[in-house]
Amino acid sequence: MASSEKGGIVEDEEIGFSFLGFLSEVDWSEPWIMGLLSWHILMFLVALIARRKLHVQCGLFLTLLSLVYFSEDINTLAATHWRAFSKQQYFDSEGMFISIMFSMPILLNCLLIVCNWLWCTNGALSQVMEQKARAQMKAAEKKAE
Repeated sequence: MASSEKGGIVEDEEIGFSFLGFLSEVDWSEPWIMGLLSWHILMFLVALIARRKLHVQCGLFLTLLSLVYFSEDINTLAATHWRAFSKQQYFDSEGMFISIMFSMPILLNCLLIVCNWLWCTNGALSQVMEQKARAQMKAAEKKAE
């Protein structure tokens, strides 16, 4: 497909085509890619299992965001030493591969954690409001006596 860039903006069709092209270029049988995917699944399961453990989730959240923060450095290191663990060079200067295969799943896990925190906060707020209403009713009953 020819480049369909207008004023620096890439057309939607090209983005979809590039993404599908990207997925078809990845050798999914490479052990380190399977390991990376397994690690992402493991982190997802840890986030789900620890959904009621705030301290574990905070630690996981900060660790995952730190990995995303350092993904540019990880990309540079992997680009330098790719022959040691990969059949092809995936690590370009733009960081597309590491963004899609490494950072995006991590950020989705972080989003899951934040959504869980919002859900828990909503539940806690509801409990506080119920207790406040009960206390006001008891105070009104005592005042009426």
